[in-house]
Amino acid sequence: MVESENASSWEYFLFNLQLAIPEISTQATTLISDRDKGLVAACEVLPPTVIRAFCCQHLKENFVSRYGRGLATNFWAIARARSIAQFESAMVALQELKPAAAEYLQNIDPTLWVHVFFPGRRYGHDTVRTRIIGPGAKMLN
Repeated sequence: MVESENASSWEYFLFNLQLAIPEISTQATTLISDRDKGLVAACEVLPPTVIRAFCCQHLKENFVSRYGRGLATNFWAIARARSIAQFESAMVALQELKPAAAEYLQNIDPTLWVHVFFPGRRYGHDTVRTRIIGPGAKMLN
């Protein structure tokens, strides 16, 4: 238990997570999370073997609450793009439908949520249900 979700609490959690699962310091591991400001700041304590990713389900929910459920398909077309051409095509389609929605997504670092730009492996996961995944698809729920 911690007092709140802040950088200090997240640093404490991540430090102890590394003690509990030492493999994340030596093997490629993916951390999927929401965009909590405290967590984003605390991720600086993680070793370079841990690659951060944003939870696409959280992003989608924030996106559709701002711009409407009708754009969920457009969001997933962008997030799951497997080539730059697919990404650009999906982004142009969204831009034509709702420019503000496209601008909103363009302001989120694509290396943290768009499949084609992600530098690590998501092991088939784009939601926060799986928090940390790594070697041999070990999962921590």
